[in-house]
Amino acid sequence: MVTDAPTTTAVTVPPATREWLVQFGTEGSDVLLGVTPAANGDVWISGHTDASVVASDSYSGTASSGLLDALLLRVDAAGQLKIPVQFGTADADALLGSATTADDGVAVIGYSKGEFATTNYGINDMIVASVTADGSEKWHAQLGGPDWDRGYSVAVADDGSVFVGGYTFGGIAENFGGAGQGNHDAVVAKLSPTGEVLWVASVGTSDVEWGQSLALDAEGGVVIVGYTQGDWNGANAGARDYFVARIAPDGSLDWVVQGGSELDDWLQGLAIAADGTIWAGGFTAGAEGSLGGSDMFLVRVSPTGELLSEARLGTDGDDRIFGLVPTDDGDVYVSGTVSGSFNGAPWAGKKDVVVARLGADGSVRWSDQFGGEVDDDAYGLASVDGRLIAVGVTAGLIDASASSYGGPTDGWMVSYRL
Repeated sequence: MVTDAPTTTAVTVPPATREWLVQFGTEGSDVLLGVTPAANGDVWISGHTDASVVASDSYSGTASSGLLDALLLRVDAAGQLKIPVQFGTADADALLGSATTADDGVAVIGYSKGEFATTNYGINDMIVASVTADGSEKWHAQLGGPDWDRGYSVAVADDGSVFVGGYTFGGIAENFGGAGQGNHDAVVAKLSPTGEVLWVASVGTSDVEWGQSLALDAEGGVVIVGYTQGDWNGANAGARDYFVARIAPDGSLDWVVQGGSELDDWLQGLAIAADGTIWAGGFTAGAEGSLGGSDMFLVRVSPTGELLSEARLGTDGDDRIFGLVPTDDGDVYVSGTVSGSFNGAPWAGKKDVVVARLGADGSVRWSDQFGGEVDDDAYGLASVDGRLIAVGVTAGLIDASASSYGGPTDGWMVSYRL
């Protein structure tokens, strides 16, 4: 465990204190992508592995099902693994996101190339599952079209309904009574509390859209972000424009914000603040205002679809934001990856992890940068009981005090006291 103080700028907010940094893995390739709160300060963490979790004195081991398995971990407030869950088909299966359910369980989203809940619809299907607090399965579902479909993000409503988002190469909506917009659409689907598919909305243009992260707003709508290569709400500015879109509770498209530069602009993370402000993060490769390669990109949108602000920040290398947690006073915590020195911190090499608190204009309140000599990536970010938990993947040692599990990649988890 590591408790080094993060790099701090001279501002009025106090820095967060790093409590622990833990590396987790098997003898194979392991990736941790999603994190969501659970009871008693625990968190659920989702990802995938191509090996088995070895048993310890505090938890049972797991068995591999196929080429790649869905992996779900329940981890306590001290960073100790309590419950590992591994499942899948004889083919490739992975989890990419998770959301807490009312009974202290978790809903998860991902993809499968096999027959996870039904005959595979095409090449690669969305999969959704609900798991109880002790790691037992409640239900599982599979959605897809004739080609490639992938689920990236999941949210659970107060009534237990499950909303999932991602992208399709076409045909998924048609299989569930809807209509597609083109060959590559952003997708939002609603499932009942028992896993029945209620509707599938395939949204976008006749060009290419990629849906990635979603969140529920106070009125029961769904906000999803990603990128578009079409003219969705105005002329496309470049190769890929970012979008923020709201889907109404009945599955119809409400509004779209589109923006970008002459090059790639992609929003990959999303969170909605208590006042309804929509925060989204990703990267921009546009030349105007560039700090180096691609820069971290932060966007704010009002609950009614008005663009409030855009900000870019980062290093002289390639940088991005993935996880976001808004504060109650107009700031946002983010997790991301940088390829240089961020906010004056040492750069370990290749790609490092950054966890930071930012103002709406991209100003850095405080930041913590860490990593090893090889690639380290940050993904999910969650707030639980006055703490901030980030997860990701490393191709080596996430920190000099960490231990590798011997595989090509391991997951990592870090906790900050706010």
